[in-house]
Amino acid sequence: MKVFRIEDSFECGPYCRSHIITHNIYAIRSAKIRPAPWNDGILYYSDKHHFGFQNLEDLKRWFTQKDRKSFQQNKYRICVYEVKEKHVIVGNKQVAFIKNKSKRKEILDPLTFELKKKIENVRKKRRKFEDEIPF
Repeated sequence: MKVFRIEDSFECGPYCRSHIITHNIYAIRSAKIRPAPWNDGILYYSDKHHFGFQNLEDLKRWFTQKDRKSFQQNKYRICVYEVKEKHVIVGNKQVAFIKNKSKRKEILDPLTFELKKKIENVRKKRRKFEDEIPF
């Protein structure tokens, strides 16, 4: 399934740093619009889980156009991940997913939703253990 997540170039979401963006988001947080995971049907999650949305409509309901403009100005983007359903916990308004079990497929502009980058499946050639021994 696809998961849409707002993040910066360090792959951090808007809630994980002490940016001004985070303070603005928390200041207008509403339990109905932006519920905490445990109030949204996501009762169990771990440090491995990251949060996102099932679709762009859910993301737009969570973050206003003003929020998304701020994201754009602060170089955040929407990353689209492909994740097996067994690695996703679906809430009413958000999802939690195990990011290291996902593949980033696209990067979208947070305000216009235009495709900024498509990520191809490129397998890196693994070096054999023998190649690492310097003799």
